[in-house]
Amino acid sequence: MKLTVTYSDSFDVYRNQAIEKTLFDLSGDEVVFYLWQNENAVVIGKHQDALSECDYNAFIADGGKVARRISGGGAVYHDRGNLNFTFIAPVKYYDLLKQMKVVTDALKSFGIQASLSGRNDVEVSGRKISGNAFYFHEGKKLHHGTLLIDVDTEKIKKYLTPNAVKLSKKGVKSVESRVVNLTEMADIDAERLKGALVDAFKEEYKIAELSVLDINDYADDVAEREKVFSDKVWILGDKQCYNVRAVYDSPLGVLDIRANVSDGRVIFAKVYSDSLDSVAVEKFEHSLIGAKYDGGEFII
Repeated sequence: MKLTVTYSDSFDVYRNQAIEKTLFDLSGDEVVFYLWQNENAVVIGKHQDALSECDYNAFIADGGKVARRISGGGAVYHDRGNLNFTFIAPVKYYDLLKQMKVVTDALKSFGIQASLSGRNDVEVSGRKISGNAFYFHEGKKLHHGTLLIDVDTEKIKKYLTPNAVKLSKKGVKSVESRVVNLTEMADIDAERLKGALVDAFKEEYKIAELSVLDINDYADDVAEREKVFSDKVWILGDKQCYNVRAVYDSPLGVLDIRANVSDGRVIFAKVYSDSLDSVAVEKFEHSLIGAKYDGGEFII
């Protein structure tokens, strides 16, 4: 098994997303480990509504960038106090427990005892220090996540506007009340954590040497994908007007349904969700077309 590590020297969210997608598209029979940081960005899940998940206009006016990722899940705030990691592998090498052990073992080297919680979080003493999301396409899988080292939690409070249904499910009043910075627990910074993660990556996969990929060798590929991630249509979605809106809690997650209904039938629908299962959300969205709507429920 070949292991490859890649670092980004950029703090621009769109470039870093483009690097990640380039690595996914061009990687072969190997496990890729990518480490990167963003500056002042809100990153939403693939099926989320940017205007609902953050105070978009205020954030942009304050110099922030809003980005949509290829994976599902919820919105997160990134600054240089946050370290992002990505695992990319063909299905035969993809192992979520092994990948998460890389993260928890790296934290353990700083004396931090972290554990997996819920559908995609890593916690320390009940407080969230990492969220994770996933993407699958054509025989490859991607797992990426955040590590909160010294994030400005006041900006999380200021700019993120999560759905009240989602917060009530977690039993908290606000998103920033759930999170905690690693600097509150140990003497730690991004560079030292990067080193610990790479060491844990080598240890977990039982390999002495890693292949280091210089992403600058793929500048044209990255530039092409950066145009996609920075495009306003990709970030904000369609401009369709809807005459029905309904928000439900479901086994998939919170579903925010926008629909055009005529004569009691759905003629067009868009489903926004923080679900990690993007495929299921897309299938549900498709199933709504032609469904009956009685003024209170969609009957599929």
